[in-house]
Amino acid sequence: MPADPLNRIVLEYERAIKRLLRQAGDLSTDQLLNLWTSTDFHNAARQLAEKMVGRVYNFNARSWREAAMRGTRSRTIYEVMQRELAQRGGWLGTAVGRLVAENARLIRSVPADIAREITAFAAEQQQRGLRAPDIAREIRRRAPYLTWNKIRLIARTEVSKAETALTQARSQDLGLDWYEWQTSEDQRVRVSHRNMNHVLVNWNDPPPPEALVGERSTLGRYHAGGCPNCRCVALPMVSLAEIRFPTRVFYNGSLTRMTKAQFSRIAGLPAAA
Repeated sequence: MPADPLNRIVLEYERAIKRLLRQAGDLSTDQLLNLWTSTDFHNAARQLAEKMVGRVYNFNARSWREAAMRGTRSRTIYEVMQRELAQRGGWLGTAVGRLVAENARLIRSVPADIAREITAFAAEQQQRGLRAPDIAREIRRRAPYLTWNKIRLIARTEVSKAETALTQARSQDLGLDWYEWQTSEDQRVRVSHRNMNHVLVNWNDPPPPEALVGERSTLGRYHAGGCPNCRCVALPMVSLAEIRFPTRVFYNGSLTRMTKAQFSRIAGLPAAA
């Protein structure tokens, strides 16, 4: 993910969840489980999720306004954005509500998940014959590390997934079926995603990035920004004029280089679009 407002949202979301989890004190199993069942904690988790999704929504809306300024479908995009402001609910309300609910659930799950990991670790160490004081000391050392790593994964993954989900919802509301997969183009980009950089993808046909480079993976098929720790973004294809042809396209299960005329035929678009 480039160093932009979206990355700042990731960092602030991570810090906010950490502050919330510090209510558990020394992160003992009992304290984690008490936090997990706390109504106040559940309410706070939802508030954090609502704030994050709201910020991603604003970021996404700015991206679409910029697309409207430079694209040939500027009037159509403008009208859709105005309709969003005038309406509550509908496709946008459904997308936002789903994102908030999922993020609140993930935040709430952190204490219970860490408690389970600590319990399993303690049982394993007991079987190895370690004394209780030694196990307790190791748990105190490991618990914060486990917690902060899980929080970091949630923040990095869910902000990208929220951005992609809102982009997809807006795109399909406009009848825009294609987007360009873009990586952050740095050394941290995984091989499978580097292979997808600047590839055109149909929203109705997510690719299996790992399989396309011969890697074994349980991730399966997903869109840009749709897997753990992914920093890629989906750039909606508003006009063919924005794409430099020939370009690579994910089509019929593989990556194929196409000319503008070839892509126009499979996308059902006029070459002048």
